[in-house]
Amino acid sequence: FTHYSRPFLDTVSAPDAEVELALQFAQQCVDLDPRDAMGHWTLGRARFLAREHDQAIQSVNRSLAVNPNFAQGHYALGFIRAHMGVPTQALPALADAERLSPFDPLLFAIEGSRAISLVIEGKYDEAAAWAVRATSEPNAHFHIQAIAAACLALAHRHDEARGYAKRACSAHPGYSIRVFERSFPQKSATHRELLAQALRSAGVPDGEP
Repeated sequence: FTHYSRPFLDTVSAPDAEVELALQFAQQCVDLDPRDAMGHWTLGRARFLAREHDQAIQSVNRSLAVNPNFAQGHYALGFIRAHMGVPTQALPALADAERLSPFDPLLFAIEGSRAISLVIEGKYDEAAAWAVRATSEPNAHFHIQAIAAACLALAHRHDEARGYAKRACSAHPGYSIRVFERSFPQKSATHRELLAQALRSAGVPDGEP
């Protein structure tokens, strides 16, 4: 999960190499103990960053087969489904995660994923409300500020959107749409462009190709 977090939070110059290490060590976890829910979960997260959406879902489902009460498993299922463009499947999983762990350290991420799901559904006002709420949760990082910027832009709350975009770029110098897309790979090109355009209109730069 450390190797997953480094490229996700844009802390390394060679993110693809870190994703490969995340895949390698997560697979080793599963091989050593297939009854450990977190091993399958970590493999699912790594596969998501590797843009292997369907395989990521398989791994997360295995983690929940091992432990149906694993809140992080339900969150990961909703998170990945949101980026696969199936919000009607994502939102129930995210609700399960919050029900199982209402004070979870990653509550900001659960709520941010709700916002992404609602964007895909075209419910921009609801998405903006959840995204802003996510930014006020403990541990919310710069990506969450960017999600709020995108959702607010889509809801035509442009001044607020620019404010959250500035927060994201101040919290992580060099932040860009390219960084966002590497951390949140959308399976659908249409959804990817929707979010990119929203971030662009809020003032997030495109970044180096």
